[in-house]
Amino acid sequence: MNIKVFQSDKGDCILLGSSGRHVLVDGGMAASFAEHVAPALAEMRIAGHRLDKVCVTHIDEDHIAGILSLLEAHVQWKVHDFQHASGNPSFPEPDLPRMPEIGGFWHNSFSDMVGENAVGISEMLASRAALFHLSTLPEAGGIADDYSMLATSVRQAIELRHRISAEQLGIPVNEPADGKLMLLRGRNAAPAKVGKMEFYIIGPAQEDLERLRDEWDDWLRNHTASLAGLQREMARDEGDMGNSVGTGSWFPAAQALDAALKLELDAEIEMRKASSGLGKRSKVTEANLASLMFLVVERTRTRERTVLMTGDGHHLDILRGLEHINRLDQDGNIHVNVLKVQHHGSEHNLDEEFCRRVTADDYLFCGNGKHANPDLRVLQAILDSRIGGPQQLSTNPAAGGPFRFWFNSHHSIVENQEAAEHMQLVEQMMDAVQAANPARFSCEFLTGPFLELAVR
Repeated sequence: MNIKVFQSDKGDCILLGSSGRHVLVDGGMAASFAEHVAPALAEMRIAGHRLDKVCVTHIDEDHIAGILSLLEAHVQWKVHDFQHASGNPSFPEPDLPRMPEIGGFWHNSFSDMVGENAVGISEMLASRAALFHLSTLPEAGGIADDYSMLATSVRQAIELRHRISAEQLGIPVNEPADGKLMLLRGRNAAPAKVGKMEFYIIGPAQEDLERLRDEWDDWLRNHTASLAGLQREMARDEGDMGNSVGTGSWFPAAQALDAALKLELDAEIEMRKASSGLGKRSKVTEANLASLMFLVVERTRTRERTVLMTGDGHHLDILRGLEHINRLDQDGNIHVNVLKVQHHGSEHNLDEEFCRRVTADDYLFCGNGKHANPDLRVLQAILDSRIGGPQQLSTNPAAGGPFRFWFNSHHSIVENQEAAEHMQLVEQMMDAVQAANPARFSCEFLTGPFLELAVR
């Protein structure tokens, strides 16, 4: 088994391959897909290969946007070929090259997870983003951006579902689950197979998706009422000031909006206050908690190779899933060949105990410094589990061997200054660790389109 980890901005884009079979997991951002991923996939197609499966772990833009570009290329080439076959040879070629054939999709669509409220949720997210953007309160900007990103992700998820439908590209969806949601199922559930690769689902669980649906329903109901109340308060305040929206007097209207938003903004800020500890599940978004996660196993006559694909999931859910499929040892631990570290190395998605219980030969980090990911505390926690003090070390027998960190970015290829500065801190930290532990630790940073590793 081999792995290509693409440059994907702040997101994930990973290609798993074995004996000529391929599974693309997530697509990163649209621009990075066009620049770095699409050319490699075009070469795959020319070489006669296809994407046996495409997996979208969850709906965040930094995972789904590149996949939408992949599907858009298929749609555009389908239109192009139809036009040429219909006697219109001057119809222009699409910007993206032809992409490989897609054999099937693994994706739990937002509409299937939340039901009939999907469009209402999308519209409410956009409305709240607009409200917070209009506010002059200094704290509102970041919250507005968060709502905007989530609104974009939900809209993209709805678009993706339409693209792969029978009415457009007609790509089979979730065949291992008979077209239903792909979930953690019975303890002896058969894996999904792609060539020699076996994909054991470790998350999400049914109860997580039920909770997700209930939370979104509550959120929509509460914020529908909140928005109506907010509009009434604004109208009252504007009336008291002798102004109304649309009179050309912006500042009184802004003051009315700020006054109406203040309590709600305070509640949002309180809810979003960062914790000083690692691994707080309450800090992980609903979309991330719904990540489709796998343990990938490739068996030969003499051994097996394992890759843990975690999406943006939380460590408690990962451990629960591994226990459910009977992959933890008697001490509740596991050592894998490759761990894709969850959520770009965010501090909210793992803790020190997870690092001791789940160890790997190779750790993959998908993140380019945006949002301070990979988090330096996460890197230190993993390092401590391998080369730290006696109380920090993992008890996994294989954890005493050499290990590598792989990063799909480098400060020299990051345009955002703050993100680039964070990557420099990561690089300096890794240089120091490597110099102090040359026999145990090594690392690689990506400066080209992708890095490639053979699963050892």
